[in-house]
Amino acid sequence: MQSSDHDIKGVTNGLPKYIHRQLTQMISTENAIKIVKYIEYQKTEINLSDNYRRSVVTCLITLSRFFQNKSFSELARSDLINYLDSLRKTEDADPAHKWIGTYNLRRQLFLKFKTVNSRNYAWYLFVKEERAIDLQT
Repeated sequence: MQSSDHDIKGVTNGLPKYIHRQLTQMISTENAIKIVKYIEYQKTEINLSDNYRRSVVTCLITLSRFFQNKSFSELARSDLINYLDSLRKTEDADPAHKWIGTYNLRRQLFLKFKTVNSRNYAWYLFVKEERAIDLQT
């Protein structure tokens, strides 16, 4: 299933134009589709601000580029740890330890992204919907 330019425009509406260009030209179509689907899913769950949406899309594009567009579904835990470890800085380079905030934010984003894109997630949604129906009856 391919994501159309219309879907990408919807996800990047209100964001800087370079975000759209990066999604369409700088990463694989497969990874771009997963990012678009993730943002669309997030929109149904929470009201995303433009700044948060930009941050999420930019982080996921950066992750894709870091691994030369390796499919997100092929990334192992060790790959994510290697990427996160690349964010670490020495005491001299970052005496305020600002890298720790970046590390923790991206770690949380990647955990949520991986959960949403896992094959078992469709089952999770089904069970969640079934429980909601049971609670209503």
